[in-house]
Amino acid sequence: MAKEAYYFSHDANARQDEKILMLRAEHGWEGYGIYWALVEMMFESSDSALHHQKVKGIAVSYNIDITLLESVINTCITEDLFVSDGEKFWSDSLKRRKNKYQELKEKKAEAGRKGMAKRWGNQQNNNTVISDDNNTNNTDITKNNKGKESKEKERKEKYRDYVYLTKDEYERLVSEYGQSVTDSKIEDLDTYLSNKGKNKYKDHNKTIRNWMKRDGVKTLEEQKPKEKNEDEKQHERIQELKAVKRLSRAYYEMTNEGHIYDEAVKELERLEQL
Repeated sequence: MAKEAYYFSHDANARQDEKILMLRAEHGWEGYGIYWALVEMMFESSDSALHHQKVKGIAVSYNIDITLLESVINTCITEDLFVSDGEKFWSDSLKRRKNKYQELKEKKAEAGRKGMAKRWGNQQNNNTVISDDNNTNNTDITKNNKGKESKEKERKEKYRDYVYLTKDEYERLVSEYGQSVTDSKIEDLDTYLSNKGKNKYKDHNKTIRNWMKRDGVKTLEEQKPKEKNEDEKQHERIQELKAVKRLSRAYYEMTNEGHIYDEAVKELERLEQL
């Protein structure tokens, strides 16, 4: 069996976050890449945190200069991307997302266990009926088996306490909207049905899809990034240059990189005049 692949939600426009822009202004795209590598390591860690004393090992593992790695970590802490207690450092945002992921995973596993127990119970009952009915001829048994196979295809499995979907319906929802969004909508419908006490929705698959449209949820296909036009590209570049300018020329002079600040200011003035 392949090793389980973990995932966590990641804002598609994270690179435009003000804190990330400060990180990029300080360390460029290399610092941005190191930041996400550290976040992935935190997600894989049992306590969602990394030890300051083990930074050298991380540098060797990823073939990163130790001075650069420590500088990126310090910048992340300064910009509140990470939190540190002196011994460990972590991301509060990642911890929240990881907890939500684990809760959804456990709920799905529990629903699967209940569904399996129910299926095994039904199968045992059917076997008992067939064994006890000595007068049933072979033709009747064949008809029953065909009917059973037909019902098997249409059988809806229990997701949460009140929501029922076929396996195919659930898998199609996941393939179109993603597992996190699908499970969240199932949870919403289950909460609604538990509060109403009466199931007025006969087709839960259609109900979930209607709620997706009502709430403006886009499919994974619709979420794919579209190619930016020239105005959007120019706006993004202006934001990057403003982040550089906010650090002041004196800041860059400390590392003999005052020319970076000068070039950014000139380019920013040119773009703002367009």
